[in-house]
Amino acid sequence: MKIAPGCLVTLHFEIRSREGELIESSLEGDVEPLVAQHGSGVLPPGLEAALVGRQAGDQLELLLTADEAYGPHDPESVIAIPRSELPPGADIQPGDLLPLQFRPEEGEGDDDFEEVEVPVVAVEPDAVIIDLNNPLAGQDLHFKVQVLAVEADPEAP
Repeated sequence: MKIAPGCLVTLHFEIRSREGELIESSLEGDVEPLVAQHGSGVLPPGLEAALVGRQAGDQLELLLTADEAYGPHDPESVIAIPRSELPPGADIQPGDLLPLQFRPEEGEGDDDFEEVEVPVVAVEPDAVIIDLNNPLAGQDLHFKVQVLAVEADPEAP
């Protein structure tokens, strides 16, 4: 079966910076292979485009620009959280990961919350500055991918 929008894809992957520094790899056993529905937005747009028509056993290497990967770094996604909204006396330092709970989009189970850890970039007397950008935003990235499996859309009749 060939990769097309909606199918379930299992990939071994390696992500390196433009300079060659290893960021993450399932090839090295650091993390499990990635399982994603093609077209769901889990994979970077440039990688999704490169995977169309591929099948189990295929391998590819590509360099994606920041726009093709995780997008540019958005300064408006660096925000301040007032200290009054944080636990009193919390010892928060730059570089810490702050767990935040987000409400899902309307209509997706209004009682459910998604917890995400976001990096603290600065601490001010009255606020903590966090960065909601993907940690890889703004970077050109080198991907090495092995397609392990391609399955039909699990939602298809």
